[in-house]
Amino acid sequence: MKKFFGKFLPVIAFVFAIGAAFASQPDKVLVGTLKANVSGTWTTISEQQRYSCASNPNIDCVARFDAQNQMIPGTLVKGVYTPQ
Repeated sequence: MKKFFGKFLPVIAFVFAIGAAFASQPDKVLVGTLKANVSGTWTTISEQQRYSCASNPNIDCVARFDAQNQMIPGTLVKGVYTPQ
């Protein structure tokens, strides 16, 4: 029994550490202002605003913008914006 734990205890600890790292990651910090494309105009919406983005790859739905009103790369969601 000692041989078993002696060999595999470091492996078990490593696997446990990986699992703990994923389980304890903090929520993603939201950066920038959330805006919705309403009839072609980017309009600021509340973080609590419920909405859907009906699938449409040709229309911009929502995105986040920085202090200079530039779209933050990687935040654009395509679709038709519909508040709920």
